Amino acid sequence: MNYKYIILGGTGHIGTALAKALEDRGERVLAAGHDEVDVFDTRSLSGFFGQGERAFILNPPAPPDADTLEQETKSIQSIIAAVKNSSLEKIVAASTYGAQAGNNIGDLGVLYEMEQGLKAQQVPLAIIRSAYYMSNFDQSLKVVRETGNLPSLYPADFELPMVAPADIGLFAAELMGNGQTGLFHIEGPKRYTIQDVANAFSQALNKPVNVAVTPEADWEKSLSQSGFSEKAAASFVNMTRLTLYGPSEDVNQAHLGSTGLETYIENLVKRPDA
Repeated sequence: MNYKYIILGGTGHIGTALAKALEDRGERVLAAGHDEVDVFDTRSLSGFFGQGERAFILNPPAPPDADTLEQETKSIQSIIAAVKNSSLEKIVAASTYGAQAGNNIGDLGVLYEMEQGLKAQQVPLAIIRSAYYMSNFDQSLKVVRETGNLPSLYPADFELPMVAPADIGLFAAELMGNGQTGLFHIEGPKRYTIQDVANAFSQALNKPVNVAVTPEADWEKSLSQSGFSEKAAASFVNMTRLTLYGPSEDVNQAHLGSTGLETYIENLVKRPDA
């Protein structure tokens, strides 16, 4: 083994923050993006895991114009098979608030399947269920700038636990380095509504921003027009309904990230690539 820590999904927001936190401690880290490691190739994935002692696993999201459920389920099955054949001494896995058993419910079902599959292996496991990523609003910036409207499937007053991906990476670094196992939750320093998101954009852009709520009857049509496949749109709609109408996750003593929504949006607006 050449590395203490390896990161599957090392080039995204979370993986980048995780790798930096570990490297700042002087640790040797092997971080690979999903373009560099074929998650559908179990043999090569086993070889990747074989280069380290502790692994962070983030199942790659499938492109929305594909059959996301089929692709993400396939990648999870490959990951679990590769872990089974590995000699890893600990895994930290990225999951989501609301993960639950169910068919065609997007990440809620796919990541629950990952949790259960990893639990069945003989490797000590820490699962991080994260709140709604603040980075999900990155793709809204262009529309907000051009129109002054923040598109949303959720009502403006809907309160949603949110977290900055960098804070997930920092928390993952803690869990990678210690002996803690089990289920953990992380969210931001407070909970926010969609109106709070619009207000944060308004403040950062110095212009009025309104929440443009898509009626529920138009959800699938709207997603299809934005590039979702028919199957992906249906799955996303089911996930959104569960988030909106289903029972809230019973979160006991969530880890609180330090990045507030206003700070995240302000930094997003200032990014040269945004």
